[in-house]
Amino acid sequence: MDKQTALFTIETRQGHHFSLHLDAHPSSGYKWKIVNYENSMLEFIKDEYNSNISGGIGTPGIQTFEFKALKKGITTIEMNLKKPLETNGYEKEVFNVEIF
Repeated sequence: MDKQTALFTIETRQGHHFSLHLDAHPSSGYKWKIVNYENSMLEFIKDEYNSNISGGIGTPGIQTFEFKALKKGITTIEMNLKKPLETNGYEKEVFNVEIF
């Protein structure tokens, strides 16, 4: 069950940190995973999950990925929403990153 790929653009400055905030439901088994990014242009800092609601299976929240822009240029980050043992993700997001 593949959903359409969405394309987003993030503008940032060299040396600055930025975050991607994605809707997530890890209690249902689905988590966002980084599929691909250029580590010569971006440094991955951390991945964390926050839920404002206490509840059972499928409780929604936000999964946040923090990066640091290392050098000027244009690059992409590819993310998949998937269960740990799945090969292909349920949903895919692609983010263009423009570093000034």
